[in-house]
Amino acid sequence: MSLTKKEILKKLKEENIDLGKNPYRTLIYYQQEGLLPQAEGMRGREALYPDKIINIIKRIRVFQRGGDTLAEIKKFMNEGKENLEKRLIEVKKEKVMSIWNASSLGNSTTEDIFLERYGELVKRLAIQKSKEKQAFLSSEDIADALPKQ
Repeated sequence: MSLTKKEILKKLKEENIDLGKNPYRTLIYYQQEGLLPQAEGMRGREALYPDKIINIIKRIRVFQRGGDTLAEIKKFMNEGKENLEKRLIEVKKEKVMSIWNASSLGNSTTEDIFLERYGELVKRLAIQKSKEKQAFLSSEDIADALPKQ
């Protein structure tokens, strides 16, 4: 299925993916930086993009929230799937740890248990996703496994 920029932005909004004050311009910028695929056709006067563009944008936003620059993200993307997956897991672990550290959850014993459970979770999700032939863990997968406050 192919999507116009308007349809892409609508889907991103439905999934609460924020592209800033001018999301249309952000899409153009990502494309100019080589982070997004070029249009694969036209529908009337509108360019059509592959639907995989939604997942690419989600990954870019995860990396950005993790502190990576667009240049670093482009490098990860160009290095191949394995390095991209490793970096995505690192970013998500950093996010989880920042949430953990910001909370008042605890002592060293609790933290050790949490880190052990996090490691088991990442392994389990990686196996599950590889079986489903999906390369990336979603934020929701990790968030669902976190201890509730």
